[in-house]
Amino acid sequence: MQTAVRAMRFDIEGKIANDARGYATVFAICSVFAMFLSSTWLSSPSTRALAGGLFTFVYLMINSVFLGRIFFYDETRGFRVAFGFLVLTMFMALGGACIIIASGFFPIQFDLRAIAFVLAVITIGTSISNHLQIRRTAKSKTETKANSEQGES
Repeated sequence: MQTAVRAMRFDIEGKIANDARGYATVFAICSVFAMFLSSTWLSSPSTRALAGGLFTFVYLMINSVFLGRIFFYDETRGFRVAFGFLVLTMFMALGGACIIIASGFFPIQFDLRAIAFVLAVITIGTSISNHLQIRRTAKSKTETKANSEQGES
């Protein structure tokens, strides 16, 4: 009975981390766009908070999983997501600091558009890194399998 429950468990971290087609990236970019729209178009504060909170959770979850897989591949699942969240928070702070510094030299405003841009750039960067990690892992598994087959022959 317990093994049947384990087999039915939905592994969301594994689905996001091994997303070779990029659906999670598209979903994260759409959540950034939805966060931007909910902040600018929704007039009710409770609706704005509910929609923004939901899309923020989706964004943070997807990118935390990506960064956890990239930087902490050998850790357990919970630590990967937690450490990925910390790295994501650091990247968001660095992105905000870059915009503040750049606004001293260029006419850039630190507003919702700038924040959405930083979040989208972070998502694209982590997605590219995650896809490179997936390819590297698949390539090493293929090489290991080929070496073991040659050793058996």
